[in-house]
Amino acid sequence: KTSPLASSNWQSLWTEACAADEVRATEVRVIPGSGSPFLHLDGSLVLPRSLTDQPIDERAQHLLRHESSHLAGQDPFWFVAMSFFSTMLWFHPVAWILNRQHMLACEESCDASAARLGGAKQYKASLAALAVELIPARGAVPCMLRRKSALLSRLEQVTHFESKSPPA
Repeated sequence: KTSPLASSNWQSLWTEACAADEVRATEVRVIPGSGSPFLHLDGSLVLPRSLTDQPIDERAQHLLRHESSHLAGQDPFWFVAMSFFSTMLWFHPVAWILNRQHMLACEESCDASAARLGGAKQYKASLAALAVELIPARGAVPCMLRRKSALLSRLEQVTHFESKSPPA
C-alpha cells in the first residue's frame, strides 16, 4: 500500500528545491504520525503528517533543500550499497568505519547545501527546531540525531560551513 501524496503546496516547494539542485523532482508522500523525513529508495520524499499539517515556513524550505541534496547525490542508492558492503564485511572494522564516514559526509554536504539558503544561523535554528518537533523521545530516530550530543555536534558543524567547504 502506498502512502498518500502531499498537498500541491508541498509538491511545488519540493519541485523548486529539486530545481535548485538540478535534479528531477519526485513525488512527496505523507505517512501518519511524526518522525524524520526521508527519501525512499525510489527517490520519493516521505514526510510525517505532523509536518505537513503545519504551515510551510523557512524550516520546511531548509528541510526540502537538505533532502533534495540527498536526491542529487543519489544518496538513497549509496546508503543501501554501503549498508550491503558493511554487512558483507561485517567482520572487518574498516567496513563499518567507512559506512559511518560516508553517512557523515553525506549529511555534512546536504547540511551545507541547505545552509546556503538563508545562511548557516537560520539553518541551525531550523534544524534544531525540526529535531525537537519531529523526532520522538523514544523509538527509532535517524542516524544523525540519535543522541543529544550528535545533534549538538551536527549544529556545530553547520557553523563551520561559512568558512570551509563540506566533503564532496
